[in-house]
Amino acid sequence: MSKQEVFQKILPLFVYTWTLMIISCQNKQLIFKGGERFNGRWPKNKPAVFDFNIDTPQEIQDFLFVLRHNDSYEFSNIFLFIETQYPDGKSTRDTVQYKLAYKDGHWKGIGLGPTKEILLRFKEKATLKDSGHYKIMVLQDMRRDTLQGIEDFSLIIEKPQHPDV
Repeated sequence: MSKQEVFQKILPLFVYTWTLMIISCQNKQLIFKGGERFNGRWPKNKPAVFDFNIDTPQEIQDFLFVLRHNDSYEFSNIFLFIETQYPDGKSTRDTVQYKLAYKDGHWKGIGLGPTKEILLRFKEKATLKDSGHYKIMVLQDMRRDTLQGIEDFSLIIEKPQHPDV
């Protein structure tokens, strides 16, 4: 096995561990963390799906996405359709755009080598009114049927460190 192959196998574990360490050092209570692996190819018709339960409604929570991509991703941004299904059967749909690169072309986020990880804020200081089962489904909405370079996409739900600010 070449050094590059070893590096490519070890890097995701390193980045995942590093992300967990950063999150745990921030004194935030993690409510949910889940991810969907795409292994460098995210088809337009394959949603990242996150199922979770909320036992304590009315608490303030932050909803964050973590996107990991490599150098073969050819855009400086990403458009996403985000559908949230609530315990009462209702749903909402958001269309969002996230910038993944600076104007000079350098990638935002962190990472060693060709893979970068970027934290995307979805909803900050949000309150879910009902306890029960929720589902968030995320579809990419770019100009390609399959996005090259997307490694994985995760959801983190946490209590904010300073909810009153």
